[in-house]
Order: sequence, then structure tokens, then C-alpha cells
Amino acid sequence: MSLSLIPPTLPSDFCTLSAQEQANLLIDGTQVTGSVEGGIVFSTDEPGVDDRDKAWGLLNPDGTFTGKIFTYDNGFWGSEHLYAPSGDVRLIWAGIESDVWLFDGGNGVNPGVTAPTTYTGAMWEVDTVFAGRSPMGVGAISGSSPAKSLAIDEQYGDGSVTLTNEQVFLAQSHLHVVGRQALPSDTTWAAVSGTTVTPYTGAGSLVAGQVANDGESAAASTLAGSSGNYWITSETYNPVTSQPVSTETNGAHQNVHPVVGVYIIKRTARQFYTP
Repeated sequence: MSLSLIPPTLPSDFCTLSAQEQANLLIDGTQVTGSVEGGIVFSTDEPGVDDRDKAWGLLNPDGTFTGKIFTYDNGFWGSEHLYAPSGDVRLIWAGIESDVWLFDGGNGVNPGVTAPTTYTGAMWEVDTVFAGRSPMGVGAISGSSPAKSLAIDEQYGDGSVTLTNEQVFLAQSHLHVVGRQALPSDTTWAAVSGTTVTPYTGAGSLVAGQVANDGESAAASTLAGSSGNYWITSETYNPVTSQPVSTETNGAHQNVHPVVGVYIIKRTARQFYTP
């Protein structure tokens, strides 16, 4: 084993420090250089040609260990990334896209222009599958009707939806009950609210007002028939436009929950850090 320890330069007030402070200063400030038999060279500079068969423990300029061990192969010193290249790990990125290419040891080159290699290029890139989409846990979506279970990598949902006439006007399509009543003349009419009415069983005719879709009364007419209730219905109308539903086309409306724009990034094909 051949290791060299380079002591730190001590401050002028070193003797006034406590024993623990002195120990900390000596340990933190000591630099290590040299090699270990069987394989590791610790240095701030790239090992020489004769040491390319050994591992290299890269040191910071102040002599502290960077935490990375490099090995030499195919003309590069490389330290393997914790996450597999082009793997399943995804991270959230709240910065600009070009900074993603510099992140975590990347060289800042757009991976869409210059494809990363095992030792060169960006380490991370934007996963465009998530553009305009929110991630959701795999499994049954709570409260979904009809029931829906989301699979891994499945793209589901729409940014806008168009409701059918049945969905829009179901609650407004209804019947009015009109009881047989003796009216004072053939030119007056009365609206009966509610679902039931006591039928009129005596003589006389039932008079119903013909009502236009704008809600105003038009001419009255006599309805002939036997005893009992009359059910008067008409085509369903849109209460906003006052037009028959059959003549309208439903428009789409936005269907997006509150979101915050971020990038989802993934590992590129680059496998190793380089010094």
C-alpha cells in the first residue's frame, strides 16, 4: 500500500481550540493521495497510463473524497450511475428544459439533437409521454362510473368532454299533470303545479293554453276526452337558447382539474459519469 497523507495548514489559534475541535480540524483538513495495492488510486488528477488497471478514487481540489470511484475502459474513466440507463425511474423537474441536459453530470447537449452514448451526452431528458398529462397511481379509480382500473403506462382521460343530450337535459325532460277543470271562459287557462290534482267530474270542457317556447300564452283550445287526468308533453327545449334540443349541437367543455406545469424527466442511454 502506498498512501500519502498531506496535513492541513493549522490556524494560529489552534492551541486555543478544544481537543475535539482540534481533532475535527486535523481529520477534515488532511488530504490523501497515492494508491492501494490491489486496485485504487486516490488523487485529484487522472491517474497515469500505468495505473489504468486500477480504480480511481476522485478527490476534490481540497483533498476530500468526491464519493465516486472510476474505472478505465474504451478510452474513458467512468463511474456507473446509480440508476440504469433508459430505465423506469422518473423525476419531477421544475426548471427549464435545457437545464435538464446539464443536470447530474450531463454535458448540456440536447439529447434530441445529439444522442447520448455510454460515456457522453445528457444524463437526463424530458419524458414527452407526460406532456400535458398528470400521473396517476395504477389500479381502480375511486368513484369512477363506469368502473375503471388504470394499467401501467396507460394513457387515459380527455382534456374536454361533450355531454350527450340525455346527460344535459335528462332532469328537464318531464311531464305536467293537468286536471279536468271548469274554466270561466274558453280564452283563459290555468297552470297546475305538482304531480297530482283533484279531477273535475262535472259537466264542461277542459281548456288548455297553447304555450310557445318563450313561455308566453297563445290561443286557447278545448281538449275533448273522458274523465281523468290529461298528460301534456312537448319536445325538450334548451332553456338557455329556447330552441328544440334536436336542432342543437352540444359543445365541449373543459374537464381539467387544477394543475401545476412541470417536466417529468427520465434517464437517457448514458451509463457512466466521467470526471
